[in-house]
Amino acid sequence: MEVNYPKDISITMNGRPARLGELAVGQVISVEAYGNQDNLSAKSITVLNALEGPVTKVTNDGVLQVMGKNVRLTPITRISNNDKPSTLRTGTLVQVSGYKNASGEIVASRIQKTSALTEFSAIGNIGHTAKGEPSLDGLNVADPHGRASSLQDGSEVLVRGSWDGTKLVIHELETTTTKRLLDQSAQVVMEGLVKKDLSNNHLQISGFEISTESQSSFTAGIQALQEDQLVRVTGYVNKDNVLQAEKIEVNPPRFEGRDTNEDEAGNSRLRHQEDNSAGSDKQYETQEQVPASPDRLEKGGTDQIDQPEHVDQPEHVDQPEHVDRPEHIDRPEHIDRPEHIDQPEHIVRPEHVDRPDSTA
Repeated sequence: MEVNYPKDISITMNGRPARLGELAVGQVISVEAYGNQDNLSAKSITVLNALEGPVTKVTNDGVLQVMGKNVRLTPITRISNNDKPSTLRTGTLVQVSGYKNASGEIVASRIQKTSALTEFSAIGNIGHTAKGEPSLDGLNVADPHGRASSLQDGSEVLVRGSWDGTKLVIHELETTTTKRLLDQSAQVVMEGLVKKDLSNNHLQISGFEISTESQSSFTAGIQALQEDQLVRVTGYVNKDNVLQAEKIEVNPPRFEGRDTNEDEAGNSRLRHQEDNSAGSDKQYETQEQVPASPDRLEKGGTDQIDQPEHVDQPEHVDQPEHVDRPEHIDRPEHIDRPEHIDQPEHIVRPEHVDRPDSTA
């Protein structure tokens, strides 16, 4: 899916303003767009980092903890600057994008190391422990001002605050952009990992309830889906506030992209658009992942072949613009010759030679 955007597109990241240049491969984004599926134009882009805070624990089994929350790394997890997982150490400040799996872990698609965080944040579904204390998908939170008390369990929220070493202390709390857009969009495209609930023929993707219909173009049916399988769902929000699936794609294709770019950020791919007009007022909400390149998630596996993005070649071979040649070869303008050779004007000859008149 390709989405056009104008130069002045509104971009936010976990509730704060962001620049287009901050979009990066592997981020999960929410895009509000209008038009039709062949010509979509974005109105806003929201980067959804599941966690923003310090690494609090590192293990050797591909799992680390950020503010006590499990984050799972995979062969296609992208780390900023193409760093290795070994560079992630306790205390490192990170922004984690990814999808929640069936066990509640964040399966990281991108981990951005940063030193610019002035507050920490998390996105998840609000709940309460057996002791009545609030939690966010298993992340311990403290709510000294009771901001979460009026929310129904299961509501997806963005929490911003501070980390006290054991809990994320809530300073601000708001429902996510995704939830608001779902309530007002005519059609929705959502990507995430499957969590099945076969009792009522429903499933969950990234915490959102999905209902399937017999006419869904997913012919294999919900029974064929595996937990933690990556899917893309196209549908609409019904009167019960449930996403009604019209189409389900398993292991959707990934598209080429660059690490930071103002021309493409797609899975939906984003394409710059000078003219912000569109042929239809139909509004879309899409929550997907900015793709990796050359990393690809192929159907049926997660093997990754590392290849250089390009082979560095000189743009041109330096050659002298011209070969210096003397403008001309110095030659004497002329060879000095005497103007004339002095010769006597005439040879003096005697007027006559005296000869004797006769021979004696």
